[in-house]
Amino acid sequence: MSYWFRAAAVGLLLACGLTMLPGGTTRAEEPGDLAARIKAAKAAFGKEREQFEAAFEKAKTDKERERISDESDKALVKYVDTLFKLVEPQPANPAAFDALVTVSSAGGDKSGAALDLIAKHHAAHPDAAEFAYALAYSDSPRAETVLRAIAEQNKSKDVKGVATYALGVRLKHKAKAASDDDRAKLAAEAEGLLKAAASDYATVKTPQLEKPLGVMAAGQLAGLKNVLNLVVGKTVPEIEGEDTTGKALKLSDARGKVVLLDFWASWCGPCMGMVPHNKKIVARMKDKPFTLIGVNGDPTADDANKAIGKHEISWRSFKSVRGADKPELAEEWNLDGWPTLYLIDHKGVIRSIWLGSPGDEVLDKEIDKLVAAAEADAKK
Repeated sequence: MSYWFRAAAVGLLLACGLTMLPGGTTRAEEPGDLAARIKAAKAAFGKEREQFEAAFEKAKTDKERERISDESDKALVKYVDTLFKLVEPQPANPAAFDALVTVSSAGGDKSGAALDLIAKHHAAHPDAAEFAYALAYSDSPRAETVLRAIAEQNKSKDVKGVATYALGVRLKHKAKAASDDDRAKLAAEAEGLLKAAASDYATVKTPQLEKPLGVMAAGQLAGLKNVLNLVVGKTVPEIEGEDTTGKALKLSDARGKVVLLDFWASWCGPCMGMVPHNKKIVARMKDKPFTLIGVNGDPTADDANKAIGKHEISWRSFKSVRGADKPELAEEWNLDGWPTLYLIDHKGVIRSIWLGSPGDEVLDKEIDKLVAAAEADAKK
């Protein structure tokens, strides 16, 4: 650890009003305003982060950049620990909310405890909408408890609506991964919450929401219907819409061919990394019962078509974004990430699902196997 980093760390502790105890531990001093000490901690960490960024830009080697990154990570851990120690003695203080959100979002060993304190003391916070929305996709099992508390206790219609929606989304994804015995129960509760979001809070539109809750909940409800269908061995649901040029496109029109359905976007590095091999697949499968169809997640068709032209992509893609008043295809298909691939046989049955590329060799092998089966059936 460099000298300037040690000095910055000591400055951080001093700025936060902390007293060093034997063994290097700290405790929050009783006097002083909590909000002021949190503000000082944030300012000190901000300066420290600027130092790291400046040092990283000046670094000459990968090893030096790696060292700086490691030190930056340690500084973040220390900052989060400092915040928690500041608020732990008075967790119900209104000023504690933002600090606890920061601690819970950092994902360290204090994250779960911070979520517990938010559920206990800050479920009624009027500015909890953004936090509630983020919890829909949190990895913490405690997130569900916090969302239930916010949905039940918050007086703001906006916050209550976002929490209701987020809890429904969370339970929908939980149902997707659940065993057969639990799936129906989770899906039923998710449906009730999402229907409430679609009706009782339809017009709620907060800064973190791209669309009103009514539209977003409709997309999640459509996806909920697909929870039982978008699995290996089931017939693929229909997609009917427009391609990136505005022409009509229907997934079932490819019935009789093996289909590689690729959810991609130009802003997604791994998606674009697959394009060269996808082009090889399309060329190799010319005149065979196979087609590659994309579902593009770019904000606009212009963004998609620029990438299509630049990379000479020959296959057609549905537009995932279908207007401000309609849910996205990605929502209806419960997408967990980009790219996602569905390999569908010539009878319309899903045979493989991959989040990210399975690797060129695996992809080629599975496609070849299904194409051979399609050709064999065609000869009967």
